[in-house]
Amino acid sequence: NRFISDYNLVLISCIMGFVGFLVLIDYQDRVIEPWRFIIGFAIISVAFPFGRGVTLSLFSKLIGGHTPGMYMGWILAIGAISRILGPFWAV
Repeated sequence: NRFISDYNLVLISCIMGFVGFLVLIDYQDRVIEPWRFIIGFAIISVAFPFGRGVTLSLFSKLIGGHTPGMYMGWILAIGAISRILGPFWAV
């Protein structure tokens, strides 16, 4: 994009995710208010795919013409490991 760089988009996504997690932190008691959960979840839900798409785009630019399909497959497979093991770790 000629208006904003990819690096700035990734930075904006990271900041949005950080703000979303700050909203979700329970500072006083053990029950989070529903409005805080909805706002924090909405911010994180926007930041994750926004940053993920730009990050994959940057990585594909770095790879160039060297079998990008294989490297992108590895990235998606490694990302899937965290989505598979995350619920087991949380339980």
